[in-house]
Amino acid sequence: MGRQSVQNVLESFSDRIFPGLSDIPQDFSFVSGQSDIVYDVQSSLVLQMSLYFNLVYYPVWLAIILASFVAKHQCFGWFSYLLLGIGVSACCVTEATRIYLGMSGNLSEQVAELSTFWFTTLLVQLPLVTIILIVALSLSQILEIVALSISSLLMAVQLCVSFTTLRNVARLRQF
Repeated sequence: MGRQSVQNVLESFSDRIFPGLSDIPQDFSFVSGQSDIVYDVQSSLVLQMSLYFNLVYYPVWLAIILASFVAKHQCFGWFSYLLLGIGVSACCVTEATRIYLGMSGNLSEQVAELSTFWFTTLLVQLPLVTIILIVALSLSQILEIVALSISSLLMAVQLCVSFTTLRNVARLRQF
């Protein structure tokens, strides 16, 4: 099997996995400005990195939140514990959905996913995390306070950066 046939096999394999990849010029003349093709990327590297850190941090955050939820059983009555359980479960599901929407919206530069990510972060996740953080502060649970503070910091960065990214993507789609 010659070098050319191996290259053809790899190109056909990559075309099946990543369709349209062979249409991109391989000489990188678009970087030097010699090409007529303009690649205007509006996705944010800072947002993507923040979402990646949040994705890596999510299992740790989830373990801490669930462990502290179980530990709070003695501190509350059954109704307060039920409400806290609903809040924690909503927070866990919303966090996973929010990270997915942020990553897919940022990478594909879609206004719908980015705006859903932004509104979910601002109107659902941030208030839930704030309520759970207030409960943790009242019970002086240091590990949960640190975990929720890191999560809140990541959300604050994501809110600011995603707003500017959303604005840039919306301007690009408008014209």
